[in-house]
Amino acid sequence: MSNSRDPLSDDESDELEGSPVSAELVASASLAVVSGRNAGRLFQLIGRETVIGRAPGVQIRIDDPAISGKHAMIVRNGDRHSIVDLSATNGTYLNEQRLSPHQPVVLEPHDTIRLADTVLTYLPNRPGETHDLTQQLPRINALAPTTLGVADPRVIAQLLQASVAPEAEPRPPSFEEQLDKVLRFLRVVRRNWIPLLAATALCSLLATLSVFVMPPPAEATFKIRMMPKTSANPLRPYEREDTDLFYSSAEQNFMSRGLVQKTFASLGEKQKTREQLDAALRSLKFESVSQATYVGTFIHESPDYATRFLDQHVKNFLDSEIQKTIHVVQAEVDFLSARVKEREEELRRMEQELKEFKSKHIEGLPEHAQQSFTAREQLYTRRSELSAALQRAELELEHARQRLREEAPLLEKKLQGSQPYEAAIVEVRRKLSEARAKGLGEQHPEVVRLVSEERELERLADQARASSATELERNANPGLVALRTRVSELDVLVRGTRAELGQVNAQLARLDGIVGKMPEVEARYAQLTRSYAASKDMHAKLFEQLRTSQLQLDLERTSAMARYEVLLPPESSGAPIRSALRKRTAVGVALGLMLGAVIAGARELSQFVKRRRRRTFAIVPAPQQ
Repeated sequence: MSNSRDPLSDDESDELEGSPVSAELVASASLAVVSGRNAGRLFQLIGRETVIGRAPGVQIRIDDPAISGKHAMIVRNGDRHSIVDLSATNGTYLNEQRLSPHQPVVLEPHDTIRLADTVLTYLPNRPGETHDLTQQLPRINALAPTTLGVADPRVIAQLLQASVAPEAEPRPPSFEEQLDKVLRFLRVVRRNWIPLLAATALCSLLATLSVFVMPPPAEATFKIRMMPKTSANPLRPYEREDTDLFYSSAEQNFMSRGLVQKTFASLGEKQKTREQLDAALRSLKFESVSQATYVGTFIHESPDYATRFLDQHVKNFLDSEIQKTIHVVQAEVDFLSARVKEREEELRRMEQELKEFKSKHIEGLPEHAQQSFTAREQLYTRRSELSAALQRAELELEHARQRLREEAPLLEKKLQGSQPYEAAIVEVRRKLSEARAKGLGEQHPEVVRLVSEERELERLADQARASSATELERNANPGLVALRTRVSELDVLVRGTRAELGQVNAQLARLDGIVGKMPEVEARYAQLTRSYAASKDMHAKLFEQLRTSQLQLDLERTSAMARYEVLLPPESSGAPIRSALRKRTAVGVALGLMLGAVIAGARELSQFVKRRRRRTFAIVPAPQQ
């Protein structure tokens, strides 16, 4: 193998110094990765303990899924190192022998450590010990022929130099080294300024256009001041309720799903799904900006809708908080209102019942009892008078009819002979009427005697008037005509008296029924009156208590409302176009720079691979025949 090669250019120097194995070898030993994903890397063993694994934060991190988070650990004891397996899932192998967990084993120079598919070589650095690099190269190449066999000789030399390099303290980079790094960076930027500028301009333009294609949502804002309830104790007026509990409860209530659903319902929107409610909650914020002062925001595409939603949500929130404060008094008012309403319905029912009872028993009521008794006595007197008048009229009618049958006017001459009998008959009939008026019955001896005399006298009178008259004499006789007229008048009088007597009897029967039921009616009326008076008195007391509770409720509500002061009502300044333009443009510039850096890195990597291949083919000797 020839060691002669062309001098390195500036770009090639930059790439070599930035390669994975470019490190300042100041440790007492190193681990060289000879196989696996990190092949070609050199890790320095500087501290007392060095953990090897896949977890972030370990000293030697190997990105291999088969390696545990903390796979193994190298422990330094003076100039020697030991390896300890940390109960790795796939185990730790030293020279192809699996180690027992947590059992340290001393490492010897050039020992191989295998972790899954990754193989490392232990390279100590002991002062005074010399090594033949050409003799060690075949051993290392035998361990990793596919990795180091085609590597740059400078890389192999650095790996071999790790075993003979003297220990040195790390030193900070000099000003020339820092300046050299800056110059290399500037040369990379100079070579790739076109893709950097193009990517930055393109992303900035797209970010600017996105503001107009997808304008940012509008934000409605309000500010409120909330104060906890003060103590009701006049001796301790500054004592307040638990402020932490008060504010945390207010925040939870403002951001509750139930209150958001109520706000949607107040805006007339249909029932929202759980996902829609969660989206609304994510757009809603309620944050403390100072002591007792909170700012709430709501984000939506429409500024008007954001303002309307937040305004209604604030109203619902205040109603909810105030209602929580006055719920005890409100419950009392609701209870009294229900009782008053029940009493009003009961009063209306009792009034209707009392009215119907009075209309049905108007004459039996106590205030009308005297009138009923007076009318009843008058009717009894009138019935007696009508009974006597009816009897007289009936007697006169019977007598007139008898005379008409006898044709008395035509028998004037015959009557002269029967005159004594007629006078006696009248007298007997008078006596008979008086006897009957006295209440004597038909079987009474006096009445029987008088009736017998009447019949005998009538028989004698009939015999005296036995002669008959012609029809012409009957019609021409004025006395007979007048007698007929008198019979008709008496008949009408009898009928009228009987009808009036029937009416009087009916009224008496009705009044007798009223008077008979009067005690029962009076008792029922007194019961209804007492019940109505008691219900009315109870209604008046409940109504007075309701007025007192309502006044207390108004005072509590006013006190609760005074604890919440909306400093800034919900309002929106519209979509923040300018702010969004600045932010998105800045993001576009950053993304453009990142994209340009990726493009530039890809170009630099491609150029680096090409140059490395050219150098590899130039220094690798041809195989021996």
